[in-house]
This record gives sequence, structure tokens and C-alpha cells, in this order.
Amino acid sequence: MPVVYKTRFAEFGVGAAGITWTNATINDSLIGAILDINGTLIIQNQQIIANQNALLAHISTGTHAWSKITNHPFIHSGSQYVGDFIPTSGNEGVINIPFGGTINIPLPYKVFLTIRSNTPNFSGYKDNDLTWCVGDLSPTGFKILLNDLSNSNQQNNNISLDYFIYKT
Repeated sequence: MPVVYKTRFAEFGVGAAGITWTNATINDSLIGAILDINGTLIIQNQQIIANQNALLAHISTGTHAWSKITNHPFIHSGSQYVGDFIPTSGNEGVINIPFGGTINIPLPYKVFLTIRSNTPNFSGYKDNDLTWCVGDLSPTGFKILLNDLSNSNQQNNNISLDYFIYKT
């Protein structure tokens, strides 16, 4: 069975439809509960502000957990634009990936690699016929052997190599 609600409005004051102020009653326990809730919210808001300030102060000192990022096993990442991969021998070719700058990564490490298509909307699906192998790891870079499974003379690739280094 549906529930029906009816809303009534009362107007305090003088006039034909008004209710006089002398007939109005105030529920002290309700007002007390509202004041208690308001006081609790003020205290909780002050605690939130204090916690936020403490966190910001802690972060600014550099003693937070992020300062220990050097102990994280993922130690480097990068991206190398290749564009149209042109094999140097048959369907294969080697691409050098230098880390650049003064980056020296101690051996051993693992390379996690993905080939990213730069072709808009994967038009012609010409970037999906590649296989790869990582090798020649050194402190300053590594090499990738790419193999184009399609006829590279008829298909122009447009790829980038995204990688990250994991310290073993």
C-alpha cells in the first residue's frame, strides 16, 4: 500500500491565518541535540585541519615514504620512438636503447617492454606484426632485436618502444 505524505506550513505572527507566538513551543532537547552535533562537527573539522597541516609539514621535510623510492625495484623507465621499422637483415634489425645522461644501472636487471602503435585508430593494423627480444644489457643501455613478420617493404610501421627496468 502506498504511503502518502502531506506537508503543512504554519506562519507565526499576527493575522487571520497566523499562529501567535504565545502558542509556539520550543523543544529544548532538540535544540540541545542540534548544538551538540554542531559542536562535534566543529571539533572534527579542527582535527581534519590539524591532520592536514601535520601531513603537509611531514611531506615538506622529505621524511615521508616517497623519499625511500630508491629502494623500489622499478628503477628506470623510458620511451624510444622508432617510427617505421626498417629491417637491416632479412626481416630483423637491432635498435639501441641508451639510457642517456649520467644514468648507470647496475647489472643484473630485467627489461619489460611493450611496442606502442602511433598509427591513428590502428589504421591498417600495420603495427601488430612485430616480435622482439631484449639483449646486450649494460649499465648505460640495452638492445632490442625486432622481427617484422609482415612484408616490411609493403607495410609502413609507426611504433614507439616503451620500457621499464626492474632491479633483480
